[in-house]
Amino acid sequence: MAVTCTYSKAEDQFRKLMGILSALFLIGAVLFIFAPDGVVRVINFVAKISPTTRAPIVSLISVDKYNDVFYQGVNMPVGARLPSHGMYVALAVAFMVLVTVMSGLIFYDQRKYSQLAWLLIIGKAASGLTGLGYYLWSYHYLANLMVPITDLPIALVMLIFYLRAKGSAPAVTA
Repeated sequence: MAVTCTYSKAEDQFRKLMGILSALFLIGAVLFIFAPDGVVRVINFVAKISPTTRAPIVSLISVDKYNDVFYQGVNMPVGARLPSHGMYVALAVAFMVLVTVMSGLIFYDQRKYSQLAWLLIIGKAASGLTGLGYYLWSYHYLANLMVPITDLPIALVMLIFYLRAKGSAPAVTA
């Protein structure tokens, strides 16, 4: 008589959460690739309540304004090209793709890949705390505040679901 194991209720809930998050992370990666300024514009639209909370759209900052803000009078050669925000978009997309794959693997086989949850939790907590730090001590933009508003609860929910799943006994059916 063959014995097959199925997921406990807590394991299945954790698995389903990872599937939902995987889809959301993929959407985030696509938005960061194809509409990085659009994401900031949407957040700025919401931030119209207080003009000081709107973040600048980096691709729209003029060379002179960029120099005034970031180089504080350092002379750049004529015709020098300024770095775009492409580096930050590339890093954000890479992180979103990584968390998409890790959460997708957990969804695929929760027992085999559940240890990846620690990397997801640490990554989301780190990005949330970094965004909170930028908001509190540097740039008071709603865009910076959105990072901890989204990532810290995601990290907490993942931690709770992970610990519940790890503490549950697997259901065994004959």
